Amino acid sequence: MTARLLLVGIFAVIDRLRSPHALASPDQSSHRRPHPAYNEEKVIVRTIRSVLNSDYANLRIIVIDDGSSDRTAEVARSAYASQIVAGRVLVLSKPNEARPPR
Repeated sequence: MTARLLLVGIFAVIDRLRSPHALASPDQSSHRRPHPAYNEEKVIVRTIRSVLNSDYANLRIIVIDDGSSDRTAEVARSAYASQIVAGRVLVLSKPNEARPPR
């Protein structure tokens, strides 16, 4: 029983070390979480610029406009047209899936 527990522990440590998230600092891993782009017309250009200026290697930004009632997707597409062509930025739009209040 002890040998089995020790073996499972060793495999857990190996798996943790092989995980790409294990080597990231807490500060960096927080940037891997998606953030919705809903009615962000006023700040979307600055937000994308901030991420592009980061030091991540092979960075690709995916902006998903979650059914905004403003021009979030259009502003992002026009401001970063060259980065979109280069494949560094992708701007998608989808209908808003907000759940109705209970």
